[in-house]
Amino acid sequence: MLLQLLVLLLLIQISHGRNIHEKVQFGQVVQRFKRNVSPPVCGVARRKGGVTRLDHPGTGGNYGNNENCSWTICTNTSGVNINIIRMDVEVNTLCRYDAFRIQSPQITVCGNYLGNFSVATTMGCLNMSFTSDGSLTGTGFTVDIKPLQNFVRPTTITPSVSTTTNNNGCGIESKDGYSTKIEYPGTCSNYDNNATCEWTVCTNTPLVNINITRMDIQTGFRCRHDALMIRNTRYCGSLLRNFDVPTSNDCIKLRFISDGSISRSGFTLTVTPKQSQQGKLSMIKTALVDIKNKAVETVNEAKHVVGRLMVLLRKFDWKG
Repeated sequence: MLLQLLVLLLLIQISHGRNIHEKVQFGQVVQRFKRNVSPPVCGVARRKGGVTRLDHPGTGGNYGNNENCSWTICTNTSGVNINIIRMDVEVNTLCRYDAFRIQSPQITVCGNYLGNFSVATTMGCLNMSFTSDGSLTGTGFTVDIKPLQNFVRPTTITPSVSTTTNNNGCGIESKDGYSTKIEYPGTCSNYDNNATCEWTVCTNTPLVNINITRMDIQTGFRCRHDALMIRNTRYCGSLLRNFDVPTSNDCIKLRFISDGSISRSGFTLTVTPKQSQQGKLSMIKTALVDIKNKAVETVNEAKHVVGRLMVLLRKFDWKG
């Protein structure tokens, strides 16, 4: 009986030791797995003097797939200057795959975009984010953020309305002092086919200056295919323009449309508020340019153009 009891205790001890050994082995495998699966690396914002530099990923290599990084930079100022000095992010029209985003206003960039512009903060802070999909990667980006003590936002932009099928924003909107800059599509590639984008820039002035500094839109008769539309006038081709236009309720609406065929690299323009009384003559000039740009082929079209001009003239306070 004593011998049987000793044998039973020996078997229990051997079994217990084997369980402990298996648990130790399993624990070692789990630890090795944890070491091999590294968490996403988000670049660190470092401050040097009055400038905060964000370098992502900051490792000397490429950023990872399926990343979702966010940063909040607080300067306790009404605005900041953003200087994108390096960018190598997978390029795509409207940055649908990998993208760096600034959320005041909503600015989305990718590719090799480099830019220097100023934006307003939200309660003294600026929110930024970066996302990547599951395929191609690049070396990332470097951005300098500098606080602006006396930043004033004289104009407001309503969010761009996009009816494109991918539901992404339309181009890049940014502030530079009193001017609003619109770059479309805001990437290194061409704009999409069958695109419709709208922007509303409110300046609280009766007049704005439109300066088209880059223009590459499919050319067609009366710009029927692809066109930048400002008020009732269509613009296409590659001709650069600088002109004044009246606002409607202190705002100016711009629209871009494209058909289903040829596409180009888009346009860049700035909208600047104007208070000058000389704007009256400039508005007349703009109306005449509109007439010149239209191929008036019928009596009804001629009457319509003249009627537009007369309505415009009646709006002027010629005593001012």
